[in-house]
Amino acid sequence: MVFGLAFLTGPVLAGLMLKYFTWNSLFLINIPIVILVIIGSMKLLPANRSPDSKSIDWPGIVALGLFLSGFTIALNNLKTAGFWETVLSLSFYPFIIVGLIAFVFFLLIERNSEHPIVDTKLFYLKQVRIVGFLAFGTGLYQAAFVFVPGMTVMVFGVEPSTASFMLLPVVLAMAISSPISGRLIDRYGSRIIINIAFGLMAIGLTLLFAVPLTKPIYYFAGVMLGIGLSVLAGSSLRYIMLNEVSAGERASAQGVLTIMISFGQIIASALIGAFTAGYRDSIKGYQIVFAILTFITILLGVSSLRLKSRSQEKEMYTGK
Repeated sequence: MVFGLAFLTGPVLAGLMLKYFTWNSLFLINIPIVILVIIGSMKLLPANRSPDSKSIDWPGIVALGLFLSGFTIALNNLKTAGFWETVLSLSFYPFIIVGLIAFVFFLLIERNSEHPIVDTKLFYLKQVRIVGFLAFGTGLYQAAFVFVPGMTVMVFGVEPSTASFMLLPVVLAMAISSPISGRLIDRYGSRIIINIAFGLMAIGLTLLFAVPLTKPIYYFAGVMLGIGLSVLAGSSLRYIMLNEVSAGERASAQGVLTIMISFGQIIASALIGAFTAGYRDSIKGYQIVFAILTFITILLGVSSLRLKSRSQEKEMYTGK
């Protein structure tokens, strides 16, 4: 919940800074946060190394870094205008090739590592595969929200700072519904709550591209998206992961979840940016993006129907 909420409150804080300061001041936001994190970590985190601590999987870390870096650079260089020329250019295909080769090496390293950063055996579990797919989709949603203020400026003709403030309903909906969704998951199970979340996401995304946008519709769509994201970026996916694996595998399982969300963010940030840039000064690019996200949401929603029911989750939990 904290990570997802932080991701969405960023544009709002940026809007506040832009209203009174220049864009350079945006980088000042992180300074007090970093100071507080350093102080808090010095006081709260254990200083002694555990005797059972495992060696760090440096080859895996390097391979993963090359994989993500290669894909990020390649996708950032992708342009919708002259798409195939870009794909065949030196600014794209060498990096995508490096990324693919690094990914293959990463899989080989992790399969043979004594202490892998990503335990590939986890993907033999159906629940983990589904949750990984849903986590990837969650990353797509989170990255897409970065571009919403730009669409808001174009549609309503407001200042960038005002457009950022117009995301407040999304942030408030997420902040209020996150703890509520956690309690509902405990009571009714993760599957039904996640199903509802994707239904709300589909409604919100459809409103953003299929109907003429007015401010009431925009705010209503934002609330639907905020509630849906509060479930997906909150406790639901982690709840499933923790129930599915043993205590010794939980750190690796959480790592898988984080990597899949981050990969979704990287893909969406680069592709949406390139796509909307191809439709400069036009709302059409944003509409196509949200239409594609709606289709992806339907696929994710259908996939979530294959998650375990509440009774199956209880059996799994009591069997451990």
